[in-house]
Amino acid sequence: MKRWIIRSFFIGLLLLCVGGWVWSGFYQAGIWYWHAEKGLAVCTESGIVEVDVGTWNGKLTGRHYYVDRYPNARLYPLDSHHRFLGFGCYQLDTDVGIDKSPSPLLWGVSIPYWFLVFISAVLLWLVWRKTRPKPDPRTAFPVELAKPKVEP
Repeated sequence: MKRWIIRSFFIGLLLLCVGGWVWSGFYQAGIWYWHAEKGLAVCTESGIVEVDVGTWNGKLTGRHYYVDRYPNARLYPLDSHHRFLGFGCYQLDTDVGIDKSPSPLLWGVSIPYWFLVFISAVLLWLVWRKTRPKPDPRTAFPVELAKPKVEP
């Protein structure tokens, strides 16, 4: 039973990554937290996850989120921010339009969902191999036939 609980966790992780990849093709979403002019943002769009950290001189603080729907599905990232196969790093110094305050200065990395799916599949494969039952050497490969029962 314990084996299936462990396996279920990694199956759920794989399904979460695949579902996030498909969902990011139709929606753009993000959550960010700003405090004392420093912040952290995590966004997903077009088959990638972006993590941004930086400074911002705006008056908006606390947690914020957004979700926008794309008119057309995109499961691959656009060619921007010096990306290679979906991986990328960038420095962003533009107005994000949150409350029209001074521009943020963000540094970010992007990780493609295909990589997250691959990593979670490899982890599931390793866990599946490590949690399979060990064969009992006495009953695994019988070399003699069972004796028939003789009834008197």
